[in-house]
Amino acid sequence: MKKTSTILVTSIMVASSLLITACSDSDNPAPAVNATTGGTFDARALIDNIADNIITKTYFDLDEAAQAFLASVEALDADTATDTEMDAAQQAWIATRIPWEASEGHLFGPVDSLGVDPAIDSWPLNISDLTTFLATNPNQAAVEPAGDEVRGFHAMEYLLFGDGATDNQKSASELTDDESSYLIALAQAFKVQTNLLATSWTTSFNGGDSFSNILKSQGAGQAFASQGAVLEELINAMTGIADEVGNAKIAEPFGANIGAADVS
Repeated sequence: MKKTSTILVTSIMVASSLLITACSDSDNPAPAVNATTGGTFDARALIDNIADNIITKTYFDLDEAAQAFLASVEALDADTATDTEMDAAQQAWIATRIPWEASEGHLFGPVDSLGVDPAIDSWPLNISDLTTFLATNPNQAAVEPAGDEVRGFHAMEYLLFGDGATDNQKSASELTDDESSYLIALAQAFKVQTNLLATSWTTSFNGGDSFSNILKSQGAGQAFASQGAVLEELINAMTGIADEVGNAKIAEPFGANIGAADVS
């Protein structure tokens, strides 16, 4: 489900053109050095743009989509739900998934240290545990501290779309009252996580400055000592998700023998 081609191409282009290491100019401790050419360049505009207009914007979009998704499932009363309402909730789930997938090229900072990634996107889903948990009729307060395997995107996906055993998409008539209540609780807890992620980048991370400002502020005593350190973090994140796509998301379903000749 990763945006494979976009992530791979971006990773290759950025990594091959930059190959960044840190520089220690006393007047400007942040310039980056191109390890291939030896030349220096000021990457402040690049970093500022990535921090504000790509990463922060993506998390803002995710939080807005999560709010719309919550509204769609709150409107999905199992006793009166129509297929139109069910379809709207399913489409809202898909719309929420889009910015999350786009964000997977930068899985560092708050999304990692605050545990947001496993809380909203753990896989595989444990159907047995989910069924057991569902029987307790959990509310938001019960969902938030629950195990990652019974909450987040894939738990909501299972309740909305079914188990995927057939090509038929789950209809409104198949949604039970307990599933509807659980789905709302999941969406509420999910919104807490997306809001935490967005505000960590825009307002405050761990009681301090926003992570966007942290990323843009390099130097002695800062989280990132140089522009090179920031760019290295960005490149590592992109290559990390590209590696996951190639060696897990693609290779595992197709088997260990898949090679370049097998991909058309």
